[in-house]
Amino acid sequence: CLVYRDLWSRGFYVTSGANFGVHFLVYKRRPSTHHSSYVLQVVPKERSLTGRRLNEHVRSANSIRKIFVMAFIEATEDRLAVLPQLCPPV
Repeated sequence: CLVYRDLWSRGFYVTSGANFGVHFLVYKRRPSTHHSSYVLQVVPKERSLTGRRLNEHVRSANSIRKIFVMAFIEATEDRLAVLPQLCPPV
């Protein structure tokens, strides 16, 4: 997966985020010794999240004290743009 490879090449640790309803959990340090900092959802650029679904992701991230990040990928090119969506404090 392009997103996984990109994050790994930047020094992040990446695991499945299925338990939290997202694609990945992203760690700044080893998952065996630290908690994840981010929850990440991959969104193909030609598709979009509904406002409701985006709200669910942000609320979920807030409840587990993580930063919600959307990774947009373009199907026609081997490019990745990661846009952090910082969650405001509750």
